[in-house]
Amino acid sequence: MIGLILAAGNGSRFIESYNAKQCKALIKISNRVVLEYSLENLFHLHVDRILIVVGRYKPDIMEFVGDNYKNIPVDYVSQEIPYGLMNAFFKAVPYISDDVALQLSDEIFLGCRTREVRQLWKNGAADFFCGITYETDKNSIKNNYSVKTDAAMHLLHCVEKPDTVTNHLKGTGFCIFSRTCLSELQEIYNETANAPYDLCDFMNALTERGKTGRCVYVADKEININTVADFEYAQKTISEQEK
Repeated sequence: MIGLILAAGNGSRFIESYNAKQCKALIKISNRVVLEYSLENLFHLHVDRILIVVGRYKPDIMEFVGDNYKNIPVDYVSQEIPYGLMNAFFKAVPYISDDVALQLSDEIFLGCRTREVRQLWKNGAADFFCGITYETDKNSIKNNYSVKTDAAMHLLHCVEKPDTVTNHLKGTGFCIFSRTCLSELQEIYNETANAPYDLCDFMNALTERGKTGRCVYVADKEININTVADFEYAQKTISEQEK
């Protein structure tokens, strides 16, 4: 399995509000920079190789991570123009010849369950996994995406930044896709129209094409670092856990 981290975004909103002069993924929270939380998740998933999609901050990220993370080889793919998440994913597909575990560079999981998720994946439960958390704050779901499942937790549909939330299932940026799903992406992605644009569009397209998606609890809590408030919340929460 390959680990893929999307780290090509500029993070302009956070950097401007935080008055920072560095890549958001390299901002330190507790004893790690944000990117390290994603790298650590992939380490516990026992991936064979890590691929990082980089953009404006490519030199900074390459200098920080280097060519391996805890003896896992690390390679880089450039997204020259920041056209969004699925464009970054699409740029990486030609360099992936195996199943892939997707991570965002600005997402922190508390109580991460990647070891359990790996075992489920090895059991061949689905064509792709959609990582979720149980979230009581509906506004938090509205800032990410909502998922609808059947009784067996198969993904029926997901909605990016929904206006209405009907359950406590919060979608995250952690997903696992089989190599056949990546072949589907190469078929359906329209680079001119930049579509499908987001992760929900892609997963919905996969289900429409007969691929089986399963929602799996990937952590107890997810924090996406988009604002200074997110940063401060993560800093406080992680510090309290480490006491």
